Amino acid sequence: ASGQTSKAKCNSHMDKPATLLTGTVRFFWHEYVSETVSCRLSLAGSQIEIWFDYDEKDFRWIGSDSGEGHFRLTCAKREGEATLHRFTEKSTELEGKFFYVDGTNRWDGMWLIDIDGII
Repeated sequence: ASGQTSKAKCNSHMDKPATLLTGTVRFFWHEYVSETVSCRLSLAGSQIEIWFDYDEKDFRWIGSDSGEGHFRLTCAKREGEATLHRFTEKSTELEGKFFYVDGTNRWDGMWLIDIDGII
């Protein structure tokens, strides 16, 4: 994480019909927003998928609702795990924690996703 704000293009990886949304991911490293990237989200029943490019790498997070808006996600390509919480079904914010591995480094942080539109 460089501490600079960047905008990144998202790549579509959808395998099934779902509600496709656009949004912004804000990463919090050491208690401040240090990165912002554009993302795409898919919500299909209890399934969630989020994809974006960050630091010249593509990320694809896939997970499911474990109950009451609590999502558990993994990013297989980056050995990552994450949580997100959506307070209500109509909420446009999801927030949680994540970690992923980049080479020999493990990155931990918080993230906030603002949903800003339907594709």
